[in-house]
Amino acid sequence: LGATPAENVRWATQQSRTMEPEIKRHAVVLVDITATRHEDVVDGGLYAYALWGRTDIRRVAIRRDAWVLAGNSEERARTPVPIADLAELRLLGMVIGWL
Repeated sequence: LGATPAENVRWATQQSRTMEPEIKRHAVVLVDITATRHEDVVDGGLYAYALWGRTDIRRVAIRRDAWVLAGNSEERARTPVPIADLAELRLLGMVIGWL
């Protein structure tokens, strides 16, 4: 868990193949639930999120006019979220590990 206190860690399962081969589908993912504020997002960090009611895990790339939710490879889907729509992006926490 590193520097994250155990009481701030939750587990989930990765339901999509978006982050393969790094994180396999159905892997147990450990999430730091204190990392939920947009202003604290680390560019390139891996986050659990909900966007328009759908949850997933992806890397967050911060760009000037949008944030991009990206899978593990160029072939995987990239979802741009315009700055005007960032209120729709609910961060559930930063991924800190997986099994």
